[in-house]
Amino acid sequence: MHPEVLAGHREILEKIRDTISKEYERPSSTEDDEDLGLIHGDFWSGNILLPATPWREPPLSDVPNKLFIIDWEFAQFGHRSNDIGQLIGDLYERKLYGNVETVAPVMEGVIRGYGELSEQMAFRVAIYVGVHLIGWYNRRPRKGPKVVPSHVILEGLTIGRDFIIKGWEKDRKYFENSALASLFRRA
Repeated sequence: MHPEVLAGHREILEKIRDTISKEYERPSSTEDDEDLGLIHGDFWSGNILLPATPWREPPLSDVPNKLFIIDWEFAQFGHRSNDIGQLIGDLYERKLYGNVETVAPVMEGVIRGYGELSEQMAFRVAIYVGVHLIGWYNRRPRKGPKVVPSHVILEGLTIGRDFIIKGWEKDRKYFENSALASLFRRA
């Protein structure tokens, strides 16, 4: 991989990993945390289908726009931030690794459409966005026209690492000037 991404950060990243992993070991209950519940587990843009009818902005009052969520095989009990973070991470990786400039307004729309998030939830979403960006390294194309240059990969891994650490540290100031700033405008 890129060992320089971990240099000076391994201990905190391992602590974060261990703490979040323990959440999946505890009994399924929403009594202590309303952010726990049924999650999709693989919530990315490829699992969202649009209808075959034209999209209307704003929708007609009697006919709402509909989205269809598919591929529920990884559904499980977990933290809502996992699904939100994965979807936003999926979109942001297209910007970082694919130079798709139209992603920013889509990310804004997802964040706005998801409803108000607590500050705690916003930080957790940022952590999962970071996890998703780092996970891209294992999903990336290794051959062909979509191969990403090493310096771009390193930049994406570094951003992912920083999202994880700054989310864990609850560093709101860091996120105010990041691609995830809109998560924190309302929190």
